Amino acid sequence: LLLVPLLAGSLLARRLLGLPGFAAFALLGLVVMADNRLGADGGGAIVLGVALAFLGARLLRLRAAGFLTLLLLAATLVLGVVSTNLREPGPNHLRSAFGHGFGGLVAVAENRVPLSYEPALAQWPLVLPLGVGFALALALTLRPARRRPRHDLLLALAVAVVTSLVVNDSVAYVLACGIAAVGAFARFA
Repeated sequence: LLLVPLLAGSLLARRLLGLPGFAAFALLGLVVMADNRLGADGGGAIVLGVALAFLGARLLRLRAAGFLTLLLLAATLVLGVVSTNLREPGPNHLRSAFGHGFGGLVAVAENRVPLSYEPALAQWPLVLPLGVGFALALALTLRPARRRPRHDLLLALAVAVVTSLVVNDSVAYVLACGIAAVGAFARFA
């Protein structure tokens, strides 16, 4: 729910305040997504970090090395927020992934297959049309989005959806929300 407003807000902040505006809005978005007191959505933080790095690289006309640098900055910020949260007592749903070191992260990654992809394969009659619908909506919306910032925002949204398909465990919801986001973009952007 926060992905599109945070991407669009970052783009608007850059337009109004330049690079410092983009950086400040992106920083705020990543903290909101990763902080345990605000919900600690680990998958959402990964998706937003990748999308913001992609959008920033496009807006600043950076090449692959620039994208990787922005991605590393986003990951460092998110891991810093998570690390700070893990030092605090109380419930934290990211504790299971980060509380056991690298082995905990590997276990979470291994659980992605049965948790996400097996149900998606079993639900192929739903997932396949949603995937085709997302691809069509994206293609139809990209075509008239000739102005660079709109085009960059739409591409960042596509990168976010693809990233979300990899890291989150709800393929049908991700595709349905992707279609809705692209449709909103086509209508209001």
